[in-house]
Amino acid sequence: MIYQDYKINTDRSVLSLPYVKWILLYTLYLCVLTVIQGTIFNTFNNAFFVIHSVLFFLVVLIYSDKFKWIEIMVQLSILFVCLISIFTITTTIIFIITHTNLSDIITNIEFKTFLISVAPVNERLVGLMTNSNTYAYLIVYTFFIYLFLIIYYKKSKVKYLLILILVNNVFNLFITGSRGAILSFLISTVFFAISLIILMENFSYANQKLIKNIVFSIFGIFILLLAFIFLTNFDISIRLRSYTVAHIFRLGGLAKGSGRLDTWGAVFSIDKKNFIFGVNDSYMYQVINTLVPSRSSAFINNSGRYHNLYLTLFANYGIFALLGFLGFLIYSIVIIFKGYLASSFRRRRFVLILFSQFLVFLFSGVFEQLPLFNQSPHTLLFMFVWASTIAMSNGER
Repeated sequence: MIYQDYKINTDRSVLSLPYVKWILLYTLYLCVLTVIQGTIFNTFNNAFFVIHSVLFFLVVLIYSDKFKWIEIMVQLSILFVCLISIFTITTTIIFIITHTNLSDIITNIEFKTFLISVAPVNERLVGLMTNSNTYAYLIVYTFFIYLFLIIYYKKSKVKYLLILILVNNVFNLFITGSRGAILSFLISTVFFAISLIILMENFSYANQKLIKNIVFSIFGIFILLLAFIFLTNFDISIRLRSYTVAHIFRLGGLAKGSGRLDTWGAVFSIDKKNFIFGVNDSYMYQVINTLVPSRSSAFINNSGRYHNLYLTLFANYGIFALLGFLGFLIYSIVIIFKGYLASSFRRRRFVLILFSQFLVFLFSGVFEQLPLFNQSPHTLLFMFVWASTIAMSNGER
Protein backbone atom coordinates (compact mmCIF):
# COMPACT_ATOMS: atom_id res chain seq x y z
CA MET A 1 0.00 0.00 0.00
CA ILE A 2 2.80 2.38 0.87
CA TYR A 3 4.55 1.51 -2.40
CA GLN A 4 1.41 2.20 -4.44
CA ASP A 5 0.80 5.46 -2.61
CA TYR A 6 4.39 6.46 -3.19
CA LYS A 7 4.08 5.89 -6.95
CA ILE A 8 0.99 8.10 -7.04
CA ASN A 9 2.56 10.85 -4.93
CA THR A 10 6.17 10.45 -6.06
CA ASP A 11 6.47 14.02 -7.40
CA ARG A 12 5.22 15.53 -4.18
CA SER A 13 6.72 13.22 -1.54
CA VAL A 14 9.66 14.39 0.54
CA LEU A 15 11.19 10.87 0.72
CA SER A 16 12.78 8.62 -1.85
CA LEU A 17 11.57 5.02 -2.05
CA PRO A 18 14.94 3.29 -1.28
CA TYR A 19 14.98 5.00 2.12
CA VAL A 20 11.45 3.79 2.86
CA LYS A 21 12.35 0.21 1.96
CA TRP A 22 15.52 0.34 4.05
CA ILE A 23 13.71 1.45 7.22
CA LEU A 24 11.00 -1.19 6.83
CA LEU A 25 13.54 -3.96 6.18
CA TYR A 26 15.68 -2.93 9.16
CA THR A 27 12.67 -2.92 11.50
CA LEU A 28 11.65 -6.33 10.13
CA TYR A 29 15.17 -7.65 10.85
CA LEU A 30 14.92 -6.61 14.50
CA CYS A 31 11.48 -8.18 14.82
CA VAL A 32 12.67 -11.50 13.34
CA LEU A 33 15.51 -11.61 15.89
CA THR A 34 12.97 -10.84 18.59
CA VAL A 35 10.86 -13.85 17.70
CA ILE A 36 13.89 -16.14 17.42
CA GLN A 37 15.72 -15.01 20.56
CA GLY A 38 13.01 -13.56 22.77
CA THR A 39 14.95 -10.37 23.35
CA ILE A 40 13.78 -7.13 24.92
CA PHE A 41 12.01 -5.94 21.78
CA ASN A 42 9.04 -7.87 23.20
CA THR A 43 5.88 -8.35 21.24
CA PHE A 44 3.41 -5.63 22.12
CA ASN A 45 5.44 -3.22 24.23
CA ASN A 46 8.20 -2.19 21.83
CA ALA A 47 8.42 -3.87 18.43
CA PHE A 48 4.88 -3.15 17.29
CA PHE A 49 5.01 0.38 18.61
CA VAL A 50 8.21 1.14 16.69
CA ILE A 51 6.68 -0.34 13.53
CA HIS A 52 3.55 1.79 13.96
CA SER A 53 5.66 4.90 14.60
CA VAL A 54 7.77 4.31 11.50
CA LEU A 55 4.77 3.58 9.28
CA PHE A 56 2.83 6.58 10.60
CA PHE A 57 5.59 9.06 9.82
CA LEU A 58 6.38 7.48 6.46
CA VAL A 59 2.75 7.89 5.47
CA VAL A 60 2.78 11.48 6.73
CA LEU A 61 5.87 12.22 4.64
CA ILE A 62 4.50 10.53 1.52
CA TYR A 63 1.17 12.37 1.65
CA SER A 64 2.52 15.72 2.78
CA ASP A 65 3.03 18.38 0.17
CA LYS A 66 6.70 19.33 0.50
CA PHE A 67 5.82 23.01 0.10
CA LYS A 68 3.37 22.90 3.01
CA TRP A 69 5.38 20.71 5.36
CA ILE A 70 6.11 23.55 7.79
CA GLU A 71 2.40 24.05 8.48
CA ILE A 72 1.92 20.31 9.06
CA MET A 73 4.97 20.20 11.32
CA VAL A 74 3.70 23.16 13.34
CA GLN A 75 0.39 21.39 13.98
CA LEU A 76 2.15 18.23 15.17
CA SER A 77 4.60 20.30 17.25
CA ILE A 78 1.72 22.07 18.99
CA LEU A 79 0.20 18.69 19.82
CA PHE A 80 3.45 17.50 21.43
CA VAL A 81 4.05 20.80 23.20
CA CYS A 82 0.55 20.87 24.70
CA LEU A 83 0.95 17.33 26.06
CA ILE A 84 4.44 17.94 27.49
CA SER A 85 3.42 21.31 28.95
CA ILE A 86 0.61 19.64 30.90
CA PHE A 87 3.22 17.28 32.37
CA THR A 88 5.75 19.97 33.30
CA ILE A 89 3.36 22.66 34.57
CA THR A 90 1.48 20.13 36.70
CA THR A 91 4.77 18.80 38.07
CA THR A 92 5.92 22.31 38.98
CA ILE A 93 2.66 23.00 40.82
CA ILE A 94 3.06 19.73 42.74
CA PHE A 95 6.69 20.65 43.52
CA ILE A 96 5.58 24.00 44.99
CA ILE A 97 2.89 22.29 47.09
CA THR A 98 5.18 19.62 48.52
CA HIS A 99 8.01 22.06 49.27
CA THR A 100 5.89 24.67 51.05
CA ASN A 101 3.31 24.85 53.82
CA LEU A 102 0.58 24.31 51.22
CA SER A 103 1.00 20.57 51.76
CA ASP A 104 -0.40 21.01 55.29
CA ILE A 105 -3.75 22.04 53.84
CA ILE A 106 -4.22 18.66 52.14
CA THR A 107 -5.93 16.16 54.42
CA ASN A 108 -6.35 13.25 52.03
CA ILE A 109 -3.45 10.91 52.84
CA GLU A 110 -3.54 9.04 49.53
CA PHE A 111 -3.51 12.26 47.52
CA LYS A 112 -0.67 13.68 49.61
CA THR A 113 1.30 10.44 49.12
CA PHE A 114 0.79 10.77 45.37
CA LEU A 115 2.08 14.36 45.38
CA ILE A 116 5.17 13.39 47.36
CA SER A 117 5.86 10.51 44.97
CA VAL A 118 5.90 13.03 42.09
CA ALA A 119 8.02 15.68 43.86
CA PRO A 120 9.61 14.25 47.01
CA VAL A 121 11.11 16.73 49.46
CA ASN A 122 14.92 16.99 49.35
CA GLU A 123 15.08 14.30 46.67
CA ARG A 124 15.22 14.17 42.89
CA LEU A 125 12.08 15.19 41.07
CA VAL A 126 10.34 12.10 39.70
CA GLY A 127 7.63 13.72 37.60
CA LEU A 128 4.42 12.19 36.31
CA MET A 129 6.22 9.39 34.46
CA THR A 130 7.26 7.63 37.71
CA ASN A 131 10.98 7.85 36.86
CA SER A 132 13.36 10.80 37.05
CA ASN A 133 15.38 9.87 33.96
CA THR A 134 12.35 9.05 31.82
CA TYR A 135 10.77 12.38 32.72
CA ALA A 136 14.03 14.32 32.20
CA TYR A 137 14.58 12.93 28.72
CA LEU A 138 11.02 13.72 27.74
CA ILE A 139 11.80 17.36 28.56
CA VAL A 140 15.11 17.31 26.67
CA TYR A 141 13.53 15.64 23.64
CA THR A 142 11.14 18.57 23.21
CA PHE A 143 13.40 21.55 24.06
CA PHE A 144 14.17 22.55 20.46
CA ILE A 145 10.58 21.87 19.39
CA TYR A 146 9.55 24.67 21.75
CA LEU A 147 12.32 26.81 20.27
CA PHE A 148 11.04 26.08 16.77
CA LEU A 149 7.55 27.28 17.73
CA ILE A 150 8.93 30.37 19.47
CA ILE A 151 10.65 31.46 16.26
CA TYR A 152 7.65 30.46 14.14
CA TYR A 153 5.34 32.60 16.35
CA LYS A 154 7.84 35.43 16.79
CA LYS A 155 5.24 37.99 15.73
CA SER A 156 2.60 36.64 18.10
CA LYS A 157 2.15 36.92 21.86
CA VAL A 158 2.07 33.13 21.97
CA LYS A 159 5.87 33.20 21.93
CA TYR A 160 5.95 34.71 25.45
CA LEU A 161 3.84 31.86 26.82
CA LEU A 162 6.10 29.35 25.09
CA ILE A 163 9.21 31.03 26.56
CA LEU A 164 7.76 30.86 30.09
CA ILE A 165 6.89 27.18 29.68
CA LEU A 166 10.35 26.48 28.27
CA VAL A 167 12.00 28.12 31.30
CA ASN A 168 9.74 26.01 33.53
CA ASN A 169 10.81 22.89 31.61
CA VAL A 170 14.52 23.65 32.11
CA PHE A 171 13.86 24.11 35.84
CA ASN A 172 12.14 20.71 35.91
CA LEU A 173 15.09 19.19 34.05
CA PHE A 174 17.60 20.51 36.61
CA ILE A 175 15.75 19.19 39.65
CA THR A 176 15.31 15.73 38.14
CA GLY A 177 19.06 15.36 38.71
CA SER A 178 19.39 13.27 35.53
CA ARG A 179 23.04 13.77 34.62
CA GLY A 180 22.78 12.11 31.21
CA ALA A 181 19.80 14.28 30.21
CA ILE A 182 21.46 17.47 31.49
CA LEU A 183 24.72 16.64 29.71
CA SER A 184 22.89 15.85 26.45
CA PHE A 185 21.04 19.14 26.80
CA LEU A 186 24.23 21.16 27.40
CA ILE A 187 26.15 19.57 24.48
CA SER A 188 23.30 20.17 22.05
CA THR A 189 22.76 23.78 23.15
CA VAL A 190 26.49 24.56 22.80
CA PHE A 191 26.41 23.06 19.28
CA PHE A 192 23.30 25.09 18.47
CA ALA A 193 24.79 28.34 19.82
CA ILE A 194 28.03 27.97 17.85
CA SER A 195 26.18 26.99 14.66
CA LEU A 196 23.79 29.90 15.07
CA ILE A 197 26.66 32.38 15.39
CA ILE A 198 28.20 30.99 12.19
CA LEU A 199 24.85 31.10 10.39
CA MET A 200 24.27 34.69 11.44
CA GLU A 201 27.36 35.80 9.49
CA ASN A 202 24.92 36.41 6.63
CA PHE A 203 23.11 38.95 8.78
CA SER A 204 24.01 42.57 9.17
CA TYR A 205 26.71 43.53 11.67
CA ALA A 206 24.07 44.84 14.11
CA ASN A 207 22.14 41.56 14.07
CA GLN A 208 25.32 39.53 14.39
CA LYS A 209 26.28 41.54 17.44
CA LEU A 210 22.81 41.13 18.94
CA ILE A 211 22.82 37.33 18.53
CA LYS A 212 26.33 37.01 19.92
CA ASN A 213 25.40 39.18 22.91
CA ILE A 214 22.37 36.99 23.60
CA VAL A 215 24.44 33.79 23.45
CA PHE A 216 27.22 35.17 25.64
CA SER A 217 24.68 36.66 28.06
CA ILE A 218 23.03 33.26 28.54
CA PHE A 219 26.46 31.72 29.11
CA GLY A 220 27.34 34.51 31.57
CA ILE A 221 24.08 34.02 33.49
CA PHE A 222 24.89 30.31 33.79
CA ILE A 223 28.36 31.11 35.18
CA LEU A 224 26.88 33.62 37.63
CA LEU A 225 24.32 31.04 38.76
CA LEU A 226 27.10 28.54 39.48
CA ALA A 227 29.03 31.21 41.36
CA PHE A 228 25.93 32.07 43.40
CA ILE A 229 25.34 28.41 44.27
CA PHE A 230 28.91 27.53 45.25
CA LEU A 231 30.42 30.83 46.49
CA THR A 232 27.64 32.36 48.59
CA ASN A 233 26.02 31.29 51.85
CA PHE A 234 22.45 32.49 51.49
CA ASP A 235 19.78 30.01 52.56
CA ILE A 236 18.63 29.37 48.98
CA SER A 237 22.18 29.00 47.66
CA ILE A 238 23.00 26.51 50.45
CA ARG A 239 19.93 24.45 49.53
CA LEU A 240 20.80 24.55 45.83
CA ARG A 241 24.41 23.61 46.58
CA SER A 242 23.34 20.70 48.75
CA TYR A 243 20.93 19.45 46.08
CA THR A 244 23.51 19.83 43.27
CA VAL A 245 26.21 17.92 45.15
CA ALA A 246 23.86 15.18 46.34
CA HIS A 247 21.79 14.57 43.20
CA ILE A 248 23.71 15.89 40.18
CA PHE A 249 27.39 15.43 41.06
CA ARG A 250 26.64 12.39 43.24
CA LEU A 251 30.31 12.19 44.16
CA GLY A 252 29.97 8.79 45.83
CA GLY A 253 28.88 7.05 42.62
CA LEU A 254 30.31 9.33 39.94
CA ALA A 255 33.34 7.14 39.16
CA LYS A 256 31.14 4.25 38.03
CA GLY A 257 28.39 6.31 36.45
CA SER A 258 25.70 4.89 38.76
CA GLY A 259 26.73 1.36 37.79
CA ARG A 260 26.60 1.96 34.03
CA LEU A 261 30.31 1.32 33.44
CA ASP A 262 30.10 -2.04 35.22
CA THR A 263 27.05 -3.02 33.16
CA TRP A 264 28.72 -1.96 29.90
CA GLY A 265 31.79 -3.98 30.82
CA ALA A 266 29.59 -7.03 31.34
CA VAL A 267 28.15 -6.62 27.84
CA PHE A 268 31.60 -6.79 26.25
CA SER A 269 32.49 -9.87 28.29
CA ILE A 270 30.02 -12.13 26.48
CA ASP A 271 31.29 -14.82 24.14
CA LYS A 272 32.60 -13.08 21.00
CA LYS A 273 30.75 -15.49 18.70
CA ASN A 274 27.51 -13.98 20.03
CA PHE A 275 28.46 -10.52 18.75
CA ILE A 276 27.04 -11.36 15.30
CA PHE A 277 23.35 -11.71 16.22
CA GLY A 278 23.35 -10.90 19.93
CA VAL A 279 21.93 -12.85 22.86
CA ASN A 280 18.64 -13.04 24.76
CA ASP A 281 17.84 -11.61 28.19
CA SER A 282 18.27 -14.90 30.07
CA TYR A 283 21.86 -15.21 28.86
CA MET A 284 22.68 -11.60 29.77
CA TYR A 285 21.09 -11.96 33.19
CA GLN A 286 23.43 -14.84 33.99
CA VAL A 287 26.43 -12.78 32.84
CA ILE A 288 25.46 -9.72 34.88
CA ASN A 289 24.48 -11.80 37.90
CA THR A 290 27.97 -13.34 37.83
CA LEU A 291 30.06 -10.23 37.08
CA VAL A 292 27.95 -7.45 38.62
CA PRO A 293 25.53 -9.07 41.09
CA SER A 294 24.63 -5.67 42.55
CA ARG A 295 23.12 -4.72 39.17
CA SER A 296 21.15 -7.92 38.57
CA SER A 297 17.94 -6.63 40.15
CA ALA A 298 18.21 -3.37 38.17
CA PHE A 299 18.67 -5.45 35.01
CA ILE A 300 15.38 -7.28 35.65
CA ASN A 301 13.51 -4.08 36.56
CA ASN A 302 14.87 -2.40 33.43
CA SER A 303 13.69 -5.24 31.16
CA GLY A 304 17.20 -6.20 30.09
CA ARG A 305 18.36 -2.79 28.93
CA TYR A 306 21.82 -1.43 29.51
CA HIS A 307 21.38 2.34 29.82
CA ASN A 308 22.91 2.72 26.36
CA LEU A 309 21.01 2.64 23.08
CA TYR A 310 23.98 1.44 21.02
CA LEU A 311 25.03 -1.28 23.45
CA THR A 312 21.43 -2.47 23.75
CA LEU A 313 21.30 -2.99 19.99
CA PHE A 314 24.74 -4.60 20.05
CA ALA A 315 24.07 -6.97 22.97
CA ASN A 316 20.57 -8.13 22.04
CA TYR A 317 20.72 -7.90 18.23
CA GLY A 318 24.39 -8.08 17.32
CA ILE A 319 26.80 -6.14 15.17
CA PHE A 320 24.54 -6.11 12.08
CA ALA A 321 21.77 -4.34 14.00
CA LEU A 322 24.21 -1.78 15.40
CA LEU A 323 25.82 -1.11 12.01
CA GLY A 324 22.38 -0.85 10.44
CA PHE A 325 21.29 1.79 12.93
CA LEU A 326 24.57 3.71 12.57
CA GLY A 327 24.11 3.56 8.80
CA PHE A 328 20.61 4.98 9.23
CA LEU A 329 22.02 7.86 11.30
CA ILE A 330 24.93 8.61 8.96
CA TYR A 331 22.74 8.48 5.85
CA SER A 332 20.19 10.76 7.53
CA ILE A 333 22.86 13.28 8.51
CA VAL A 334 24.28 13.30 4.95
CA ILE A 335 20.81 13.96 3.48
CA ILE A 336 20.14 16.67 6.06
CA PHE A 337 23.50 18.36 5.46
CA LYS A 338 23.06 18.37 1.67
CA GLY A 339 19.55 19.75 2.03
CA TYR A 340 20.78 22.35 4.52
CA LEU A 341 23.36 23.68 2.03
CA ALA A 342 20.72 23.86 -0.70
CA SER A 343 18.14 25.60 1.51
CA SER A 344 17.39 29.29 1.76
CA PHE A 345 18.82 31.27 4.65
CA ARG A 346 15.46 31.49 6.46
CA ARG A 347 14.82 27.76 6.15
CA ARG A 348 18.30 26.98 7.48
CA ARG A 349 17.32 28.35 10.91
CA PHE A 350 14.61 25.71 11.24
CA VAL A 351 16.85 22.95 9.90
CA LEU A 352 19.48 23.91 12.49
CA ILE A 353 16.92 23.83 15.32
CA LEU A 354 15.56 20.42 14.29
CA PHE A 355 19.02 18.98 13.71
CA SER A 356 20.06 20.12 17.20
CA GLN A 357 17.06 18.23 18.58
CA PHE A 358 18.05 15.19 16.51
CA LEU A 359 21.55 15.35 18.05
CA VAL A 360 20.02 15.27 21.53
CA PHE A 361 18.68 11.79 20.74
CA LEU A 362 22.09 10.67 19.51
CA PHE A 363 23.94 12.05 22.55
CA SER A 364 21.40 10.67 25.00
CA GLY A 365 21.79 7.23 23.47
CA VAL A 366 25.12 6.95 25.29
CA PHE A 367 23.32 7.12 28.65
CA GLU A 368 19.87 5.66 27.93
CA GLN A 369 18.09 3.51 25.35
CA LEU A 370 14.92 5.61 25.39
CA PRO A 371 14.58 6.64 21.71
CA LEU A 372 14.04 3.04 20.54
CA PHE A 373 13.54 0.82 23.57
CA ASN A 374 11.29 2.51 26.08
CA GLN A 375 8.22 4.67 26.65
CA SER A 376 5.98 5.42 23.70
CA PRO A 377 6.33 9.25 23.72
CA HIS A 378 10.12 9.08 23.39
CA THR A 379 10.02 6.86 20.30
CA LEU A 380 7.28 8.98 18.75
CA LEU A 381 9.31 12.15 19.35
CA PHE A 382 12.39 10.51 17.82
CA MET A 383 10.48 9.64 14.64
CA PHE A 384 8.84 13.08 14.52
CA VAL A 385 12.14 14.96 14.80
CA TRP A 386 13.80 12.70 12.23
CA ALA A 387 10.91 13.05 9.75
CA SER A 388 10.67 16.81 10.26
CA THR A 389 14.41 17.35 9.82
CA ILE A 390 14.49 15.29 6.62
CA ALA A 391 11.45 17.09 5.21
CA MET A 392 12.57 20.57 6.21
CA SER A 393 16.13 20.25 4.94
CA ASN A 394 14.95 18.89 1.57
CA GLY A 395 12.11 21.30 0.96
CA GLU A 396 13.87 22.98 -1.95
CA ARG A 397 15.97 20.08 -3.24
